[in-house]
Amino acid sequence: MRELKFRVWYDKSQCWIYFNLNKGFTDFGLKLYRELIVNGAKFYQFTGLKDMNGKEIYDKDIIKCFPSGIYGVVEWIEQLGTFTLQTIGNEYDTTVYGTQIEGKNITREVVGNVYENPEYL
Repeated sequence: MRELKFRVWYDKSQCWIYFNLNKGFTDFGLKLYRELIVNGAKFYQFTGLKDMNGKEIYDKDIIKCFPSGIYGVVEWIEQLGTFTLQTIGNEYDTTVYGTQIEGKNITREVVGNVYENPEYL
């Protein structure tokens, strides 16, 4: 079973908070989760993929593709039920999946995310 992990961008503190739903919540974790929902925090899901350096890839990450050098933002597309890579400054889209070897994506690298690295956008 794929790990159900989420990260939350919390505008109030300008930081990421991570949750792993497979491990459940402590009382503190559940209280914090409810507070985040009430305060309109933004939740983003783990894609189940790792980049070439073993870093987990989440929705709203900025990815660099190799060997093309194209940058893109990971986006969940509800109608397709999948994550895609919306390219930045190019006329076509590409896949977030790339080439997988031994659990790592050898053609994708996480270089940031849309909140902390807007310079890529």
